[in-house]
Amino acid sequence: MDAVVLTHSHADHVVGLDELRMINRLMGRALPLYATAATLAEVTRRFDYAFRPVTPGFFRPALEPQVVEPGQVVPMAGFDVRLFAQDHKVMETLGLRIGGFGYSTDVVELPEEAFAALEGVHGWVVGCFQRKPHPVHAHVAKVIDWAQRIGAAQTVLTHMGPDLDWGWMQSALPAGIEPSFDGMIVEVP
Repeated sequence: MDAVVLTHSHADHVVGLDELRMINRLMGRALPLYATAATLAEVTRRFDYAFRPVTPGFFRPALEPQVVEPGQVVPMAGFDVRLFAQDHKVMETLGLRIGGFGYSTDVVELPEEAFAALEGVHGWVVGCFQRKPHPVHAHVAKVIDWAQRIGAAQTVLTHMGPDLDWGWMQSALPAGIEPSFDGMIVEVP
């Protein structure tokens, strides 16, 4: 692991930060953590100990905050990562584009800048919470429309809720759109 990117500060996206201490031990160094100023402020408040100077043995995670903003292209772990804003209704989240790969989780609306950033991606991983509209997460019909607009060869659903069972998705999703699963590898040419 070379770096950590936080799309936003909701608990289901950050509570695993403590487990990074094992990565710190294996690597023998702190990890850079990329996030917006607002996300870093919240995460630093909740995990202040993770941003203190490195100590021998890494009994706690060791993270080096790196402030980023939507619209930037930031070198991370040997890749140029293009960041774009997404609307999660309750807050702005970060979307990412790395070469031919796009990543959008916790999003209910994509602004035009996000569509521009995702144009031409080969593989896109996108949050899709349920079958019917949801106030803060995209639903199946919306994600299908977005995927068609973006034109990705492979769209992979993530951050799925309980009504998106495997059998239903296998029979209902159009070609090129599929559910994610543990251990899945998305290959991007």
